[in-house]
Amino acid sequence: MKDKFIRGVGILLISGVIAKVLGAIFRIPLTWVLGIDGLGLYQLIYPVFALLIVLSSSGMPTAISKLVATKVKEGNYVGANQVLKVACVFFGAISFVFGVLLFMLAEQISSIQGNTLSIWGYKAIAPAIFVVSFLSCLRGYFQGMNNMVPTAISQIIEQGGKLILGLLLAWLLLPFGVEFATSGALLGVTLSEVFATITLFIIYKKQRKKSILGQKSKFRLVLSELVRVALPIIVSSVILPILAFVDSFLVVNLLMKDFPVDVSTQLWGVSSGVVTSLINFPIALSLSVAVSVVPQLVGKQNDERKKLLNKAFELILLISIPAAIFLCVLSRSVITTLYGMNFVLADKTLLAVRLLSFSAPLVVLGSILQTQTSSLQAVGSGGRALITMLLAGLMKVVLTIILVRVPSLNIWGFTIANFAFYLLAVGINVVFIHKKIGYSAYFQCVKKILPAILLLTLVLLNVLLLNVSDFVKIILGLTVGGGGYIFSLLVFDVDIKFLNLRRMSIKNSS
Repeated sequence: MKDKFIRGVGILLISGVIAKVLGAIFRIPLTWVLGIDGLGLYQLIYPVFALLIVLSSSGMPTAISKLVATKVKEGNYVGANQVLKVACVFFGAISFVFGVLLFMLAEQISSIQGNTLSIWGYKAIAPAIFVVSFLSCLRGYFQGMNNMVPTAISQIIEQGGKLILGLLLAWLLLPFGVEFATSGALLGVTLSEVFATITLFIIYKKQRKKSILGQKSKFRLVLSELVRVALPIIVSSVILPILAFVDSFLVVNLLMKDFPVDVSTQLWGVSSGVVTSLINFPIALSLSVAVSVVPQLVGKQNDERKKLLNKAFELILLISIPAAIFLCVLSRSVITTLYGMNFVLADKTLLAVRLLSFSAPLVVLGSILQTQTSSLQAVGSGGRALITMLLAGLMKVVLTIILVRVPSLNIWGFTIANFAFYLLAVGINVVFIHKKIGYSAYFQCVKKILPAILLLTLVLLNVLLLNVSDFVKIILGLTVGGGGYIFSLLVFDVDIKFLNLRRMSIKNSS
């Protein structure tokens, strides 16, 4: 069980690193092309798109993965294939409606947001909603089969296509105005989703299980089972994109009470486009653990579940804590190296540095929350995960309205509200998971890597004081700090407890 889990995490982690590197390579030069105004425009459109993606298809991979894993454990490969087909028909129809609505209502949405330059961007990305639903269904199928390779391949194609096509189209359309350059970048997103979906479909046709074991059920029966499992997962998954959607409308309009529209859009662009993107980079890597844990938890007893969760949270903290420390200590070096040119962030560079340093702990909280939510959904407690997200989300909206309106806080009020959201959500889930499974060993996981964390912090603080360029500080932080961190793990034998590297290497060699 653990070897399968580790292999699945490893495959998705490697692909996630590659995909996120490609995503960063895309986002950074895209910021250079679009400038801070274009980035703010991009960040107005993308949360709306993300919300509709969630409404039409989010939660599907987890729901399909759970159902397919159940069918496979029964030897019912016919039923597993039928789950995929029913999901494609049902969710494909829903996503088609959302895609058409976004295309038709682009002008009205832009007006409500307070910036009509986003109209063509909405039209460019609308078809992606329909395509992503099929991509999500296929990913869920393969994950339920405990085969993480197709998902990994699709992630790389998705980000690679976005990088090449998005940047190219943005650059080609820039002479026509920033709104058309932004539309070009978003059209690149749509095309990348098309290529990733076609790739997964080809893999499915070649690898699908055609075993005669199992039997086919009625369409309505499969649909009923799928909706029953998927509904709480989808609703809980929709909370974060809904919050991002609300923020994209709320924050800019709240800021406009004290700032002109261009400054308000810039502040929003710095917070959501620069800082949040950097924070989400390591959080997205932890998604590999959240995805892999679902099929492993299905059908297990609580003793086995606790062991698996312990492994999952150890891996999460192993990745997220050093990432958070790196972003906190070297925030200035990261921001100035990636976005520090005057024509990109203008006078907002110092603000971005401070926001990133303050927000860095969200890497840990966001990574834990992802795995907590997936774990609750896998063991049939999706309703509890939904309650958590609803309560924390409601509090976040209220705090955002109150704090952003304080002139001395402005965009900082949004950051503080984010912190409160993650703290409350993680805290509630700790209680729910303990009641359902009996797991609460988070601090024991931290203790195992505490020496390595202290050494990494010490090294990075010394790197910060060096009289060298910011780029060199980043390289030294990654090499010397990262090397010291790994060395400490080896010294304290943490690698065996976390990754079973020695045992796996012995198996592979034999």
